[in-house]
Amino acid sequence: MVETTAPAGDYGRVLFDVEASASVSTIQSRVEPFTFSTGQYEEVGVDQMLSSDVRLGYAGLLGASNYIESGTRKMRARISCRSTVPVFIPSWTLRVDLAQWMLSEIP
Repeated sequence: MVETTAPAGDYGRVLFDVEASASVSTIQSRVEPFTFSTGQYEEVGVDQMLSSDVRLGYAGLLGASNYIESGTRKMRARISCRSTVPVFIPSWTLRVDLAQWMLSEIP
């Protein structure tokens, strides 16, 4: 889980950007920002990982206020992964290099 605080402003759109890699290519990642208006995580992307860095951008989440907690301005997302096939090695890893939110203001 990653969490941050949004700066003050009136935002209309959210971009959530993740850069990650896995130790094996059979790993699938799932990215879910938390929607404070419903109190639930919202799945915005499921992607197959590679052993080199993969940039996963989830653009255009409308209604930025749904993703920003009223009062605290907190923003939260969950990044999870799982193997899509049996893996016959003792362990595998997922490395997240970057997780960031970008907000665009309402004109």
